[in-house]
Amino acid sequence: MKICDSLKVAFKALFVMMFATVIVLWQSPRSFAQYEEMPNEFIFQVLIPPDIQISEALFAYELDGKYYLPIRELAEGYEFFIEMESENQVATGFAADENKTFVLDTQRNELIYEGQREKLAEDATLASDFLATDDLYVQLEVLNKIWPVDMQIQLS
Repeated sequence: MKICDSLKVAFKALFVMMFATVIVLWQSPRSFAQYEEMPNEFIFQVLIPPDIQISEALFAYELDGKYYLPIRELAEGYEFFIEMESENQVATGFAADENKTFVLDTQRNELIYEGQREKLAEDATLASDFLATDDLYVQLEVLNKIWPVDMQIQLS
């Protein structure tokens, strides 16, 4: 009889513990898997008018009305100097003039351009598990600032 009573007590304790765990999980905030908004993916051809082709097929992303382009791939297409630290999300280089260097550091959230340090907007770069490559995707306006080009997106 003692074994039966011991089993009943053990089952009761187990049930109470499971019930308490369910209540705690049910009451806790739903932060187990944060939803990440998936950016819209485009494939662009990059040209310098009238007919110089920089890239035949370039993956770009749009999120909240802003376009993000791969800095390394574009720099290579334009033949600009660039060094990337993909694991640290840092890009350094220059375009056309070695005195007009840039450092884009996403961990420090800063841009150093022509010796001037400025804070990067939180949405200046795009980090997502949905991206096609390990390149650093940078907002179009930031690229136009650090390079002597005026890139535009034409969806036609």
